[in-house]
Amino acid sequence: MAGNNRRMLPDEAEKLLTELWLRLLTSDAPEPSRRELADCTRPVCEIARAAGLLPEELIVAVKRSWGSRHELRRPGQRRRLEEVLADVVTACIDEFYRVEPRAALEPARRDAPRRR
Repeated sequence: MAGNNRRMLPDEAEKLLTELWLRLLTSDAPEPSRRELADCTRPVCEIARAAGLLPEELIVAVKRSWGSRHELRRPGQRRRLEEVLADVVTACIDEFYRVEPRAALEPARRDAPRRR
């Protein structure tokens, strides 16, 4: 993926990421749990998947979005910032590959006609 061939996140996903960066970098709230990060990154991943992005393209786009938000980062927080980015990337990977639990598929199976 070089030059102009780089795939971009759809605008809606970029907007969601920007909201996440704002929340993570400008509030004094405690760090979000893995579940909260999953809830925030799930729609980004769904949009990216629907747009046909590969997982590695999604990660590059997430890092590009992060890199474009210099104004949100306060000096002297390098370690925390690295952890924030790593946590978001991990959540995106987890959500991109997330498979619905088997129990969620069971009602559909019960309604399907059985073969004899």
